[in-house]
Amino acid sequence: MPLSKLTSRAGRAAACLLGLLTAGCGSSFYEARLDATANYFGYLHKLDENLHAPWSGGGITVRVPKQFVPDTVKQEVTDEAGTSSEVAIPRPADVFPVQGVELPEVVGAWRAEIEAEQGGRARPAAAYLYAMSNRGLFLDEERAGDADDFHGIVLSQVTSALGEAPPAPTDKRWRQEQFPAAKGYVPKKTLTAITFTPTQPSPDGVVRTYDLYLYQQGDIHVAFLYALPTGISSTERLTERIEMSFATLEVDPTRPTNAPGGVPDGGSRF
Repeated sequence: MPLSKLTSRAGRAAACLLGLLTAGCGSSFYEARLDATANYFGYLHKLDENLHAPWSGGGITVRVPKQFVPDTVKQEVTDEAGTSSEVAIPRPADVFPVQGVELPEVVGAWRAEIEAEQGGRARPAAAYLYAMSNRGLFLDEERAGDADDFHGIVLSQVTSALGEAPPAPTDKRWRQEQFPAAKGYVPKKTLTAITFTPTQPSPDGVVRTYDLYLYQQGDIHVAFLYALPTGISSTERLTERIEMSFATLEVDPTRPTNAPGGVPDGGSRF
């Protein structure tokens, strides 16, 4: 067949295809697919603008708000072969009105400098985030019995550090929050949350609220505590970023074991 006829036939086929895509349901379907793709990549771009890369520890994977950076200290450890090395571990929490109370099973800690208005003027103030997990308890025979009551232990320690009694299950401060709040690209998850507003300031003089979030996936119980200065500037977009962060939360429900083939990991990676 002459090349001219092939070219002519290809041209007519292309014209027909273009007609299908620019008229009727074919056009609508094509445009909807383009819009869906653009929206998805827009969503990913928004995550990258507001959140750090995924962090993993204690069976948790999550992206934390951009303001927060790891708050760690160096600790020397010795392995079974007698080799010593330095590792980064979460810095113990010391931002509570009552000193000397430790948070249980902290697997991640972060700190941020937040613009906040306190004492009638705007100034940077420290904010903190702690991630806790019962995963490591399953690997300790003496403490494995505490794993199923981990959320109760967290609540008891947090309220002790704030100088309060643990709230009753009927306390109206408890709430259920879904993430993502609107329709999103990941399955919705429901976290139990409560906000504490102690009357005493932190040791550094900053007035803070403490937002505790509890979540369970299978046998793994996790908790997150945000210690945030009051009067946070809206330019920080922190409420929006926290919502986006929890939308990225994933928890491995597998109970770890020390047996061969188990997952003896209760630590974190910074």
